[in-house]
Amino acid sequence: MTTHNVFSVTAGAGTGSPVIIVHGLGLDHSSWDALSATLAPTRQVVRIDVRGHGRTPLLGAGHALDDLADDVANVLTSYGIAKADFVGLSMGGMIGQHFALRHPERLNRLVLTCTASAYGPEAQP
Repeated sequence: MTTHNVFSVTAGAGTGSPVIIVHGLGLDHSSWDALSATLAPTRQVVRIDVRGHGRTPLLGAGHALDDLADDVANVLTSYGIAKADFVGLSMGGMIGQHFALRHPERLNRLVLTCTASAYGPEAQP
């Protein structure tokens, strides 16, 4: 599904709380295939390709972390999900932190792995 210029894929028909999973820098949604398969029997799993990754094009402006956090909120809205758990790896964890600050009403739990709150100037390019 393409929503708000972000490719997303959902799996699972479980009745548990929805979970959105966001990949690290240079990866795409497929990096979560194993976790998605494990969670799918009991959870609705939503994975996205962050702008410029996987099937999501790198668009002109709008690549600040706030924009990426808003992309997550827009994808949840497109699936009719009011609140979800969030799992983020590296850059995905950075997006998760901004998502929690910008959209706290949309968040149940936040799981951050191998992340920081910002990249240094050497990583930004």
